[in-house]
Amino acid sequence: MNYLKKAINKVGSQKEFGHIYGVSQVAVSKWLNGNKIGEDKAILVEQALNGFVTCEELRPDVNWSVVRKGVPPVALNDKK
Repeated sequence: MNYLKKAINKVGSQKEFGHIYGVSQVAVSKWLNGNKIGEDKAILVEQALNGFVTCEELRPDVNWSVVRKGVPPVALNDKK
């Protein structure tokens, strides 16, 4: 499953997705076509969508247990 596409569809469009996360529609298109979304943006997506899509889904190549240790607790999505 393309989790980035799932997140974009939830927001509405590539342009709106880019606007929310401070990047251009072109950057979003590049992510969809093989460029990797940055860890910082993956965290923002997870937070803004309340875990609808997770960092682990967006970037399975990243060791999120290590990355999350460096993120302030308020920035982590609390999944209850």
